[in-house]
Amino acid sequence: MSRWSCPFNVFRIHAIATCNDTRGVVLPLALFTLMLLGALVATLLSVGAMESQISANLLRGTQAFDLAEAGAERAIAQFVANPSTVGNAVLGGPTATLFTAQALSGLPTALQNPGTYTVTWQPVGPATVLIKSTGQSAAGKGNDKQTVQVVVTVPPGLPPYAILADNVQMSGSATVSGALGSVQGNTNGSITGTAHVSQTATSASATCTGCTDAARVGTLAGSGPNKPVQTLPTLSALDYKQYADYILQDDGTITDGKTGALLATCGLKPGCTTGPFAGWYQNKPTTEPGNWHYNATVAGLAAGTTPPDGTYYSSWELSIDS
Repeated sequence: MSRWSCPFNVFRIHAIATCNDTRGVVLPLALFTLMLLGALVATLLSVGAMESQISANLLRGTQAFDLAEAGAERAIAQFVANPSTVGNAVLGGPTATLFTAQALSGLPTALQNPGTYTVTWQPVGPATVLIKSTGQSAAGKGNDKQTVQVVVTVPPGLPPYAILADNVQMSGSATVSGALGSVQGNTNGSITGTAHVSQTATSASATCTGCTDAARVGTLAGSGPNKPVQTLPTLSALDYKQYADYILQDDGTITDGKTGALLATCGLKPGCTTGPFAGWYQNKPTTEPGNWHYNATVAGLAAGTTPPDGTYYSSWELSIDS
């Protein structure tokens, strides 16, 4: 028995020594660690590159949006300064270009050439336009665009004078009253008889007859001669079409100024003979289709009958005989 015990013990010791041998383990662990570190570094570099790209995209997008806003603001300012442009526009008309690839001006050197904007507009309602401004950044490949759309309504501006003309002559018992009861003659001004102006009366010449007479002028301060010449505004009847209650159309019909609904069909004389618009007819439909006339007796109404109260609009001329 003792002869076999020694080899068995030797074998057992050798087996135990073999199981506890860790030689060669460090190298795989080191390689695995290096792989993890490499992957981490690559990820960090990729994230850094993405952050840079995101920042660049944000910059170009912001530039394009700011350019679009600048174009829209400039268009609004132009329409406010020239309200007749909006008032004369045909509803449903084609889109018009206001600015094309317009660059900003007056910028510091460091901010030069951020990009351009293009602005178009289209009438969408009475004295109302849709402004579409597209900004394009010059950074990168120049393909970054942003668009701003604005709906603008521009009511016509009113001059600060009830009467403004080259020559103003008031006589008899004429009266100009109200908050805009002011008159200005760019050449001469004259108020005689019992005529009266509730506010100021001025002229650009050295003579302004009656302008400093308290019996004829309500506000003497600021009245008198030698005043600056005032620019005569260029106005169009279309500037006020949006305020009309009734529109006398060129085709002989009368429509509601707010809804466009058909109210009456009158046409040639005697025109409308019944209904609320009896007495209205087209005066010169061939040469002046927008020339309308009101005459109560033509429609068989009693003399002195007047048309419905309200504001009327025609493209040519209106006359009323009651």
